[in-house]
Amino acid sequence: MAEMQQSPPHPAAEARRRRHGRMRMRATHRIVGAVYLAFALAAVIFAAVTWLIGRLNSINVLVFALTVASTAPIGLIALRDDYPSSSQLDEGQREMDRAAKVNAFHIAYFGLYTLFFGANLSTAFRDALPVAIGVLLLLVSLTWAGSYMWGRWRP
Repeated sequence: MAEMQQSPPHPAAEARRRRHGRMRMRATHRIVGAVYLAFALAAVIFAAVTWLIGRLNSINVLVFALTVASTAPIGLIALRDDYPSSSQLDEGQREMDRAAKVNAFHIAYFGLYTLFFGANLSTAFRDALPVAIGVLLLLVSLTWAGSYMWGRWRP
């Protein structure tokens, strides 16, 4: 029994398929970017409403700042088709993401080191620990986003 041989795909059809895949990936990145920016905008609006009704305290400020700092940069990165978890990153993007994560790790490590000894040595510091943890999380988020954006977009 003779098997039917399939002809190789036509080069133009293959190019169309790749182009369609890139367009679909860009659309996905734009949707992801829009969702992240919507969360950031919602946090800003909620913070403004909380401030207007007089319920803004240090923990609320940290929560809003952390929400905006961890969503807005990722939204902007995704809108520029530079989303760090994309499977189509080039080697430069992977290196910048790795370097940014290393910088954020160092901030987290030394921050946790400071928080641990500060909480053990001072009872006043222990009372302020939730705020200090929020500030540390904010610093880690800003370090990662800032390092990645600086490494990718500097001239």
